[in-house]
Amino acid sequence: MERSDGRYIYWGRNLVLYGPVGTGKTHWAIAAGLRACELGMTVT
Repeated sequence: MERSDGRYIYWGRNLVLYGPVGTGKTHWAIAAGLRACELGMTVT
C-alpha cells in the first residue's frame, strides 16, 4: 500500500486533506509526518 510504505513522500507533491469533521484528516497528517521522520526526512 503506497500510503504505508512512504513512496508518496518522495513524489515531492503538495498534499491536501479535506473532508468533514471527524474523518481522520489530522490523524493521517500526523501519521504521514511520523513516517517521513522514520525515513530520515525533516518535517516542518
